[in-house]
Amino acid sequence: MKVLLLVCFACTLLVSPVTVAKSTMQDDPASQDETEMSPQKQVVPLMDLGTRLYLGKFEGGLYEGGVNTPPPDQDEGLRKAASQVQPIKGKNVVVSIGMSNWTDEMCCQSETFIAQAQANPNVNHKTLALVDCAQSGVDARRWANPNDQAWTICRNRLAHVGRGFNDVQVILWKDADLSPVQPMKTLNGHCTLLSPQDYCLYARDVGVVARYIKQHMPNIKMMFLHSRIYAGYGTGVNPEPFAYEYGFSTRYVIESQIAQERGGQPDPNVGDVSLSAAPIMAWGPYFWADGTIPRSDGLIWCNGQVEAPCNGEQDFQRDGIHPSTYGIQKVAGMLMNFYLASPYAPWFRP
Repeated sequence: MKVLLLVCFACTLLVSPVTVAKSTMQDDPASQDETEMSPQKQVVPLMDLGTRLYLGKFEGGLYEGGVNTPPPDQDEGLRKAASQVQPIKGKNVVVSIGMSNWTDEMCCQSETFIAQAQANPNVNHKTLALVDCAQSGVDARRWANPNDQAWTICRNRLAHVGRGFNDVQVILWKDADLSPVQPMKTLNGHCTLLSPQDYCLYARDVGVVARYIKQHMPNIKMMFLHSRIYAGYGTGVNPEPFAYEYGFSTRYVIESQIAQERGGQPDPNVGDVSLSAAPIMAWGPYFWADGTIPRSDGLIWCNGQVEAPCNGEQDFQRDGIHPSTYGIQKVAGMLMNFYLASPYAPWFRP
């Protein structure tokens, strides 16, 4: 078994054989008639909302019909794409793209996703190569700029492990827009290219990024979209309700692709995300829960509250936005559970 010595920028790791690169950058719940997050107002996670409506018009569920699994036609496409992920020069290269939270959750301490993958015997330790291209301060708007330095940095990280854009087959995406202003409650009708709501702007950026990936990574097969963790303890660059509403943006992008593959026209805001223009997209694990209110699977996000259910659990750093070591461990655990079980990720397992 070959052991590779890789520089993880912030740390140096002996990695075998999953390869890594990383940088230093760092009321009534059914009615859903408000976007403000508070202990008095429960906001139902998208995965638990079902066919109920947020703000009276946005259906719940990760996919159409209020459910959390892809419709049959998208399921078929995802399974086909997953089966096509085969080693290129001996490796299946999977790249994470996003912002500071994502790079913190990906690599390189023992609680992170890549470290957990390295330590787990049920992960593909023969052909899987995980490379972290997420970068602190690089929001979705910057990734949507094809000339942004972030893409050059990503190329350099791949080159550091002897890989390039031609080798990438799977993208793990998680991001946000810095300093959003207008929440979904200000949106009348459908998104257009002139819509200022961050729900629309973020979906537009993801569409641009998906097209860039398809154009510049010729062997790309799949793109998994991940939404934010809870941000109700912070007031900085991207607070609530925006972290919650990115779930709806993510669903909007995926639904736009499904609609096009069924013969529809490109969404005027998201743009062309047909399979000829973008990789097939699907949800990864959904990370959002309304603070200390347990969602259906029990997930909560705590900020040191001494009372139950937190009992002192501290999931965030001081800013209330970036996850603490414990928060990172929770995200990484959800990622591990998802990709070890997903029918769309056979490349993650032996």
